[in-house]
Amino acid sequence: MQRTAFQWLFIVIIATIAVLAPAGAARAEITFNAEIRETYEDNVLGLVSDNPNVTGTDNALTVPNQAPPVIPRIKGRRDDVLNDVTTTPGVTAPAAPAKGDFSTNIYADIGSTTDLGNNLSLLFKADVQHTSYQTVKQFDFTIGAVRAGVSSYLTDEILAKVLARVAIKNFDKNLRNSTAYGATVSLKESLTPSFWLKQVYDYEQNDANDSLFSYQGDSFSLWAGYSVTEKSSVGLGYSYLVRNFDKVPPVLKLTTQTLSVDWTWDFYDKWSLNAAYDLVKADSNLPDSASTNNVYSVGLLFSY
Repeated sequence: MQRTAFQWLFIVIIATIAVLAPAGAARAEITFNAEIRETYEDNVLGLVSDNPNVTGTDNALTVPNQAPPVIPRIKGRRDDVLNDVTTTPGVTAPAAPAKGDFSTNIYADIGSTTDLGNNLSLLFKADVQHTSYQTVKQFDFTIGAVRAGVSSYLTDEILAKVLARVAIKNFDKNLRNSTAYGATVSLKESLTPSFWLKQVYDYEQNDANDSLFSYQGDSFSLWAGYSVTEKSSVGLGYSYLVRNFDKVPPVLKLTTQTLSVDWTWDFYDKWSLNAAYDLVKADSNLPDSASTNNVYSVGLLFSY
């Protein structure tokens, strides 16, 4: 099987980590996180259901995560949009009316952090999540992923992380089921004990059962957080996500911008409550395809 350039990069990162980790490394610190989140969207329009930039838990870098992004409504249809694009290039019709729906997201991960010395740590994490909609069941999905990488304090205030991952995605339609490879790079600056900034770049190569649903994705995010009290904090984020589906001309390019605001309250021991709002604006290189989705969610989190 011929490997892509990214797959080779993934192999090199994992091999490097194996070499760096000493046989007698210090005992790893084990972590566990779980979340259940209820969400309402006023304009459910997803072609893919794994936008990493909508508020939630799944991320190797503590940044907002999965919820369906909006996508252009082409020929009045809400799914199989790529088939419309490739069979009828450039042809559009009036968009379907916006449709709201509720969804439930269940997420869990287990990870480890091992100190390698010289401000360098080895990171591993396995996570799984499932999202189920009340009515638009074609957007239901389950994703399992394994991540590995390193983190290092470049200074006392700046933390850098690099992680590679492989994920298995299962959707309501088998043609969309896929294996995805990715890498994430982040910098977090603790400017004061209460205020931090973070920048995140993410790359993904998604290989689906049907190549019409395969894409290359690039995402860049900016985040800021502030601890209002000892037990509560607020966050603000902006992300820009581009996915290129290039099976056959015309190339479909989806662009999603997300503005996120959230509030977290650590109300008891290891338990937290999170309330969030995400404004998601999507567009493509096809005419009359812009759309907007307002996402409201509340999540109950457990961290150990």
